[in-house]
Amino acid sequence: MHIPTAASLLLFGCIACHESANKTPGIQVDTTAAFLQNTSSEAVSEAPPSTRIILYDLDQDHQLDTIRLNTTGKNGNFYCADEVSFSMTRGGKKTFTDGCWGTVDSAFLRLNKSAVAANDVFIYTKNKQTWVLIFGAWSGSGREPMAVIRVKDQAPEMILHDEIDHPQHIGDDNTQHTVFLIGKGISERDGGDDSLHTTIYSYDPYYLYNLEKDGKIDSAATAQYNRAHYVWAGWQPDENLRVVFYNDGRRQLLRK
Repeated sequence: MHIPTAASLLLFGCIACHESANKTPGIQVDTTAAFLQNTSSEAVSEAPPSTRIILYDLDQDHQLDTIRLNTTGKNGNFYCADEVSFSMTRGGKKTFTDGCWGTVDSAFLRLNKSAVAANDVFIYTKNKQTWVLIFGAWSGSGREPMAVIRVKDQAPEMILHDEIDHPQHIGDDNTQHTVFLIGKGISERDGGDDSLHTTIYSYDPYYLYNLEKDGKIDSAATAQYNRAHYVWAGWQPDENLRVVFYNDGRRQLLRK
């Protein structure tokens, strides 16, 4: 860990520095029953049109670049940022407008360390690449798609824009030395037995998105990961399958 010499944060007029995490040792995941249930503790707050500004050296050229998150309300939602622009000191400007974004999940921050002390974006760097995660806002109809924007060779590019209800972890997996984002959908609770110390949820696998290959799901890594940390019964969620969680950490797949 180190403090980047050219990294700082400007947020609502305040400047702060934060410890950078260029590598996260090993991919972790929270597979406890409490995490998997269909609940969200992330608050949705109404807000007038506004702009949040984050300064960070996105391309490691020792010059600060600018991220602007704007809440314009053009899509009818005044509670979420619907526009994000990147101004690179050596690469011009690029704006993305196909989103409705909120704050970084508190559960995600418990397992991951961002390069900036901001709750609007999460920044992860490796070598000469930077990934900016902007979390989809929670609303009455569920969660909006999250965005992953990669900055490589001074050029921001949105490589992932997908509905990931529960992003879990970003990091180098230490085997392929590839940066993955792990996420999953919502598992519905379907009972349990207090005397047996179990809780039951619907089957909903984790997906591993390869952020060094344009955000595509890595099929082999996904299957391997679910076998090791969850259970594996195919790519799609299945409401006819149930996963029993034991308090001692064991998991068992059941058919309804």
